[in-house]
Amino acid sequence: MVNGDEFWNNQVRTFERSKIINGTFPDRKAYLPHIQKKIRKIINKCLEIDVDKRYQSVLDIINDLSVIDGEMDWLYEKKAGIGEIWKNKVDNMEISITLKELGTAYEIETIKTNIQSKRQIRISAMCRKGLSKSEAYKMIQEYIK
Repeated sequence: MVNGDEFWNNQVRTFERSKIINGTFPDRKAYLPHIQKKIRKIINKCLEIDVDKRYQSVLDIINDLSVIDGEMDWLYEKKAGIGEIWKNKVDNMEISITLKELGTAYEIETIKTNIQSKRQIRISAMCRKGLSKSEAYKMIQEYIK
């Protein structure tokens, strides 16, 4: 559910009880790029097939969550006709990463906006065209972390 309803519903369509038993449902590797590795690790531990490898109490989960630093400030939204957007505000700047689907390929556009002046700067090093969705997600994940 950390990935949202659409992500979840796509996995539910292929649901089989055996996938839960063998640990392939839900897909423990399928995360949106802004979900940091520390959160992924905690979620995956909660979903462990072997009960002894799971957290033994909610307190253990809370303790692991409490040590995660400020990397969780990215907001994610999906806008029809635009694509997927990740935003983060740091001081007086907002960084916006947009993933657009262009037929069979994807494009990443990254813009830094001064919140006061509204001046925008395109971050060329983080803009790419002609990517697969998995390539784009990997790039976004690297930039966000």
